Amino acid sequence: MTKKKRRAFGREIRKEELRKAKYRCRDCKKRLDIKNKSYQFNHKRNNWDNSQKNCEVLCLNCHWKKTRKQLKKIPHSKRVKAGKKAWKRHRNSWKK
Repeated sequence: MTKKKRRAFGREIRKEELRKAKYRCRDCKKRLDIKNKSYQFNHKRNNWDNSQKNCEVLCLNCHWKKTRKQLKKIPHSKRVKAGKKAWKRHRNSWKK
C-alpha cells in the first residue's frame, strides 16, 4: 500500500495568505524573510483540504514546533517503522 502524498497549496492561495498575514509568522509574529524563503505554509487541520481557510504561514521554527507536536501523537513504533523504510529507500538510492 502506497501512502498518499498531500499536495501543496496553490500559488494564489500562498500569495494571499502571505498578504493577509502581513508577511509575519502567524504564531510568533516574527517578520518573514521573503528573499531567503524563511517560511513555510502549514495545513491548520491535518487533513487534505487545500483551501484558503486551512492555510497558515509560519516561520521555519514555528513550523518545526508544530510538526514535532503532531509527531508526538503518532505511536513511536509507527514512527520508527516509517523512518526505517524511508532510510532504506534513501540508502538504496545513493548505492546505485
